[in-house]
Amino acid sequence: MPVRCLLVSFIVILGQSTGIAQAIGHTNEWNFRRNAVLAVTPAYPADALRSRASGVVVAQLTMNPSGVPDEIRIVQAPCQAIGNSVLDALKQWRFAKPLRHVTLTGKLYFYFVMDEANRGQVLSAEEAWDRGIRLPLPAPVSTSKTGLRSRR
Repeated sequence: MPVRCLLVSFIVILGQSTGIAQAIGHTNEWNFRRNAVLAVTPAYPADALRSRASGVVVAQLTMNPSGVPDEIRIVQAPCQAIGNSVLDALKQWRFAKPLRHVTLTGKLYFYFVMDEANRGQVLSAEEAWDRGIRLPLPAPVSTSKTGLRSRR
């Protein structure tokens, strides 16, 4: 089975008790999406549709060596309902296992846009770019106030 090239950079930490080297790698959105074996698209929340809320959600994701999201943090979101929708979806994502003892971290972007018929769509950064959608990033959401953080 070929090894997938997933990592952009590594930090290696030697486990004190186990003697096993643990690597922490930083990757980009394209690699995360390409190596997802289960990628759940966030739902556009009904209250966000009613209020016509739209914008970009930035999520910081840490994937453990088993290919499961270990920590998810919403860095930016146009509103709490949209941020919660992304958080709920990312908890379900699963990835191809990178390498033994490797933890990956990186950011994922989700574009919540309204079309002419007031239907909400959720797009990846690549899909938004292909459609010519250029949304500015929203002001940061404080995770301490919203609780938009998950750790498994």
